[in-house]
Order: sequence, then C-alpha cells, then structure tokens
Amino acid sequence: MVLNDHSGIKQLFDIYKNNPELAEIRARFNTINTNADNACSDSLLDLYQQAIPVIEQELWTDNVQPLQLDYYQCMFRQLEQIYAASKQDERYSFIVIIPVADRPQHLDSCLHSLLSLCENFNYGGLENQTYNKVQVLIADDSKYEKNIHEHRQIAEKITQKGLHTVYFGQQEQVDQLQQLTEETREQLSHILGEIEFSAFYHKGASIMRNITYLKLNEMSRDLDHLLFYFIDSDQEFRVKSQSVQGEQDVYAINYFYHLDQIFSNNDISLLTGKVVGDPPVSPAVMAGNFLDDVTGFLQQMSEIDPQHSCQFHNSSRNNVDDASYHDMADLFGFKAVAESYMYHCTIEGKHNHNQCFNNFSEKLNRFFYGEHPTRKSFYQHENLKDTIRPARTVYTGNYIFKPQALAYFIPFATLRLRMAGPVLGRIIKSEIADRFVSANLPMLHKRTVEDIGQSEFRPGVNKKQSIIDLSEEFERQFYGE
Repeated sequence: MVLNDHSGIKQLFDIYKNNPELAEIRARFNTINTNADNACSDSLLDLYQQAIPVIEQELWTDNVQPLQLDYYQCMFRQLEQIYAASKQDERYSFIVIIPVADRPQHLDSCLHSLLSLCENFNYGGLENQTYNKVQVLIADDSKYEKNIHEHRQIAEKITQKGLHTVYFGQQEQVDQLQQLTEETREQLSHILGEIEFSAFYHKGASIMRNITYLKLNEMSRDLDHLLFYFIDSDQEFRVKSQSVQGEQDVYAINYFYHLDQIFSNNDISLLTGKVVGDPPVSPAVMAGNFLDDVTGFLQQMSEIDPQHSCQFHNSSRNNVDDASYHDMADLFGFKAVAESYMYHCTIEGKHNHNQCFNNFSEKLNRFFYGEHPTRKSFYQHENLKDTIRPARTVYTGNYIFKPQALAYFIPFATLRLRMAGPVLGRIIKSEIADRFVSANLPMLHKRTVEDIGQSEFRPGVNKKQSIIDLSEEFERQFYGE
C-alpha cells in the first residue's frame, strides 16, 4: 500500500504554522518518503502520534472551527491507512455496551452518534464493509413489546450500515441465566435480583449490568486484546462546546484512538470518564438551584425592555464544576461559586427579549426529566495524558475496562439506588489501587428527546396528567448518597 495521502495533517501544519513544536514535527515529516511502501509506516505512526496532542491543543484554542475539525477528522482517517499498511494492527478492539429500557429514540440517536464517530475517524478500518474493531451489545430491559421491536429493528439497521450490533434481549438474558445452576443463581440473587422469568423487565440499571457481565464474560473468550465500553442510551459520542457564536455539539474526540493509547501505554484495568451537557443527577436534588436561577432570570427580565435586542448572549461562561448543579454540593466538599447562574439564550439570529423569554419558558418543563436550563457543562480541553489520575468513583454511563475487571460487578444492585458508581469505585480502588483511573474523555449527555422535550422512560419520574412526581427518584438519589 502506498502512503501518499496525508492531506489532513498537511493542511493542519499549514493552519498552525506558527506553532514551533508542529514546525519541528513537520520538518521531520517532510524527510520521510511517503510515496514509499509500508516500510515507512512505523516512522509515520510515530510522527502522527507526536503531532496529535499539539494539533488538539490548537484546535480547541479556537473553539473548534468547522474547517479545522474536518481536517482533524481527515487526519485520523488517513492515520488508519498507515495502520492498515503496517504488518499487523495490535490495537485494542472495543465492545460498546448500551443498557436500555423503553427508549427507542434515545437508542437510535446514541447508535447513530457511534456510527458517525466510526465514519468520521474510521478506527480499526473496514473489512467487508464492517468496522473491524468496534461492535455493539444492546442490553434491553424494556417492558413494552412495541419498544422491544423498535430496539431490535434499530440494531439490525445499524448492523446493515457496517457497525455490527448484537441484541441481548429478555430471552437471551434468560438463556444466559439458565446456564447457571440453581444453586449459583441463589448465591447471586443479591446482585442479579430475584429472577422472575415471567416478568423479566425493568429490573434496574445495576441488575441489568450485572446480567450483561455474564454475557461479556462469554464473549471475551473469543476475542483477544479487548476492552468493554459501557455507556448510557441518553448519551452521544460528541462533546458540547461554547463560544461567542453559541453552543455546538461536535465530533471532536477520537475516543477509541485515545483509549487504545491510554490502555496500551499505562498499567490500567479500568478507566472512567464523565459527561458534558445535562447533569448526571436527579432533578430532585437540583430543584433549589433551579429555582434560584429561574428567579434570577425573571428579575433580570423585569428590568429590561422586552422589545430590545436580546442581551442574553454574553460570551462569559458559567463556571459549572463537578457539583454546581447539586443542591447539597457542600456535603461533598464542593463550594458554590455563585448563588445563581446566568441563562445563555440559544436562539440564533436577530430576536428580542420577549422572544428569549418565551423560548426560556418552553424549556422549563424539561427540568423535571433532568435537563437544567442554566447549569449545563461544557468540554474543557486539556492534554489527555495530563488528565489521567487515580479515581475512586465509577461513572456507570462512561467506563471502560479489560475483561479481568468483570470480577467487579455492581454491588447492592437490588436496592436500585443512584449511587452504584461511587460504591463500586471504592471497592475497585481498594483492590487495584492506581490501575483504576479517570481521564478527560466525557460524552454528551442529553436527558430529553428534542421532539417531545421529555425523556422516553426514566425510573422514578412519573407523569400523571399535569403533575410530574419525582418522589421515587428523590428517594433513590437521597438514600443512595
């Protein structure tokens, strides 16, 4: 294979020509005969890997401009050609696991974001029009036949588009459990629950994950150099950024490339990320600061001309930290940086305060499904290598691990609390210490479906005519904490 197409990285060299570190890499790059065969692939791989963190720093300095992002993605697709030309590709393969319950629209968005990630960056390349190193397992805990049917159809369509997707539904779960002896099932009842095969749905996220671990243990026997990647169905493989021009959700992280680099170059068994976008906690523990922010917005509105051009597009960002959305942040060692947070209007084009007010009002009911109007978090770029540090909490919507870490299942699963991750994290940390880490690889969290402004299904959130009851979710969050 001739490795003569390096237009992506060359364009980025030109755009960031004032960066002295990139200039040095470019000079070495130009000494390599890229028209030669794969004999030069190792040298090219080394130079690409040196250039990528420098380019990423430059990319985020300008809040990710579309043209630069196109070249950045192109650079990775061309990097895959180099891997294909090398004698063998020993990078990790990934199985992405998505637990889901009665959320076909969320699942469809999540899977299409994963497919877009593969198309944009082409990790592992294609063979027979199927991605080599990425596949999906959908762990379905749905109750309603209509949604189960839709989930199966979505899986089939994604497979047809080149991303192999395995559907792990109720019958498949029952088959997996029936491979265990009755005595073993009894011993595991505290993590798998009381198994009622006649009503095997809405078992809860923790029980669902534990049952899925049995399937993953089986799958790991057939694949070498493998990583399991758990995500939530209301997440996407994008990040949210904010600039003077407004918010944007972008495919600006090559998750699989970076995870392979981290696991290949460090003694790690399990890595956890976080999320950007909507907060990962119950609205029941954000109600106080939600009211503070709404009140602050109304006070501002009461003092300005409704027909005046909208002034809620201030370029300064709210400093949303790890717990700024939580009413009890001080209990976790966090201090609030502001009593209330400013609302940033999302309307594009010319508009006035009256239109801004109406748009804000239309968003308020989304809060009851977990979408906070003022306390979204945004991706803050850092050199990824510098963000790797020992962890103590697993974010169960974004964690990656080697097969041997299947030994660390979700504890207290039958209690259905919202603090499974912190408990699991403490257990893992006590066992493997610094081989359990976190890194700045967040995913985009979207609590609601755009078309309906609600979450399709969320345990503990019960809509009753004009009332939304959060009491059950509050108990799960509060007692968990």
